[in-house]
Amino acid sequence: MAFKSELLRKKLKEAGKTRGFLAALTGVNERTVSRWLNDKNPPKNSDLEKIANGLGCTPHDFDSTFADEDQGGVAIHAHVSVASHNAYEMMKERYGANKKDIMELAPVLFSIVAGHALQVTEQDDALAMEAERLGFPSNGLIGSPEKANGLEIDKKASKDMKCFGLRPRNPSKAISRNLFHVAIQRLCQDIQGNVSAEHLAYTAPGEAPSAVGFIPDWDLLIKLTGEDSELAEALIKGRVRLSKCLEDHKASSDRSVGSFIRVLRKELARVDNQYNKEISENRDEGLLKLEAWRAYYANRYPDLAQEYDQIVENHCHEDGWYPSYYDEELQQLCWIEPYREDRHINEETLPEYQAKKAEFPKGFHLPMTDPIYQRFEQLEAHRRKAKAEFEGGGQ
Repeated sequence: MAFKSELLRKKLKEAGKTRGFLAALTGVNERTVSRWLNDKNPPKNSDLEKIANGLGCTPHDFDSTFADEDQGGVAIHAHVSVASHNAYEMMKERYGANKKDIMELAPVLFSIVAGHALQVTEQDDALAMEAERLGFPSNGLIGSPEKANGLEIDKKASKDMKCFGLRPRNPSKAISRNLFHVAIQRLCQDIQGNVSAEHLAYTAPGEAPSAVGFIPDWDLLIKLTGEDSELAEALIKGRVRLSKCLEDHKASSDRSVGSFIRVLRKELARVDNQYNKEISENRDEGLLKLEAWRAYYANRYPDLAQEYDQIVENHCHEDGWYPSYYDEELQQLCWIEPYREDRHINEETLPEYQAKKAEFPKGFHLPMTDPIYQRFEQLEAHRRKAKAEFEGGGQ
């Protein structure tokens, strides 16, 4: 038995807290919290302790295998993602290596990758020198001031032996990297016929990468899934547990590969149906909370509520519109949690901004200088403050 996301969801609901509360409590973003609550990835032990303290319980209420790392404890069962469990199963099928064998070698394998991670910036410098020698501009490897600033952060991380990299203080001015993530990708380039890190889940600087998206054995993955890309993605991203599918297959009378693929498809359908049911329930709860919140705000600040609604109606994109930089996961999170009120100004509707663009087409204009845009931001700030009061029991 390990981390149970449904127990965390239950505690969160009982405490009347939101995902935003957990994000603020642990210092992670809400996408990470969403992965915890939807059983995509479990929280780290340090985050689990913060969550338990914030909800007035203990980590054991969510994970009976929890061990206090600060006291030297070790969990009986590995606290890893489903994708990692699937990788263990594939290694067992391919090489006959059990979890104990791999765990015994984990420090050896980790130190090798970490050592390569600390050499990432040296490799970058060597590549830049080779580019200059061949007549290519070395700054082409940097590409922007943000990446150049990020490279300096990466060099500091390497110097300080921070193999996972360092987060920039101001993400808008510097783009640093997770050196361990980069090292995995580079090490896999020479053995792409066997493994692949092409779909390895992005890991922010300073965080330990997971196995989500990593392909530990191309040939075996193709065999297990019959070259079905949806089934392959389900395994490498941990949407289904491979060990359960193997057990179900062994219990059947048909032991053929085709039979296993059918088992895998059936399990994926079951998991997806369960997940869709859960997110629908979460959205329904979010809509009810959104309705209560809007009534709370309109009752206390009727004029501001009316002004905000008018700006949304006349100058915002329709509900469900997202900027191009929102990935699929973030869009889904916004749909699941309508209480977030994620609305965006439609620049085409801003009269002063559009007038300036028409009058000085070659000039540099920013939509946030438009009075309507600025007023919308002011109202959003006021609503955030009022929403904190609402969540604190002001309702």
